[in-house]
This record gives sequence, C-alpha cells and structure tokens, in this order.
Amino acid sequence: MKYMGMATQLFLLMLGLLYIGKYIDAYFQFAKPYFTIFLPVIGLFIYLYKLVIDLSKKDG
Repeated sequence: MKYMGMATQLFLLMLGLLYIGKYIDAYFQFAKPYFTIFLPVIGLFIYLYKLVIDLSKKDG
C-alpha cells in the first residue's frame, strides 16, 4: 500500500512537469519541445535519488 502512494506521487510529478514544460516551450516559442522533454527527465532522476535516500534511511 505504501508503494501506491509513491506511484501516485511520481505520476503527479511527471504530469506537472510535462504541463510546465509545455507552457515554457509555448511561452518562449521554441521550435522543438526542449523543456517538455528535459523537465520530466530531470524530475525523474531527482525523484529516484530521493527515493534511494528515503529507502536507505529506513533500512538502517
């Protein structure tokens, strides 16, 4: 059950970062969707790093 909360958190984070990236790309009128691609990727790496830190604290 606790992993369902993490999945929901990750889903909402990706959804939010996609929306923000799309907004930034539209605002600056980039030819390619740079922020739409890179914000979720960066957010995923940060989330996975936080996940590893949190899980390692609970083990020891």
